[in-house]
Amino acid sequence: RKNGMLMELMKSLTAAVEPENVIREILRIAYNVVDADRITIFLVDSEREELVVMESRDAEGVRLPLGRGLAGWCGRIGETINIENAQEDERFEPTVDWKTGYNTKSVLAVPVKDTEGKTVAVLQAINKLEGGCFTPEDVSLLQYVGDGAALALQRSNLLHQAVRSKKT
Repeated sequence: RKNGMLMELMKSLTAAVEPENVIREILRIAYNVVDADRITIFLVDSEREELVVMESRDAEGVRLPLGRGLAGWCGRIGETINIENAQEDERFEPTVDWKTGYNTKSVLAVPVKDTEGKTVAVLQAINKLEGGCFTPEDVSLLQYVGDGAALALQRSNLLHQAVRSKKT
């Protein structure tokens, strides 16, 4: 059931061109396939060695150093994280929870890698709706969304570079 829906959703992602629309579409797809309270997408700013929250309910624009927090660790190391109780993990960064009053429990963070294997973003699902840890199926589905996200982001950037070069 989810796989069929995921295929339809991924087709809609390929139609998005503007970076803001690509980001919104990635989040919409992720919310449709992973039962999480919140999903956040971070883009890697490799010049500043930071993650930038692109879309989130209450943390948009927040910057985290690569390597700090669970998403920062995922962005730096390029490996998936799936933790049932984030607050017990030494890598957890509670600052956003303190500022927003949110209570992070379970976290699933997957690296979004370009065609050269470089991490360009991190997709993070927070608080499995049924409680407990995210399932292996959730991990696979979010990784699949991340793969599509990488291609869509790369395509969007290339199109915008082409438009800019035609204007000059």
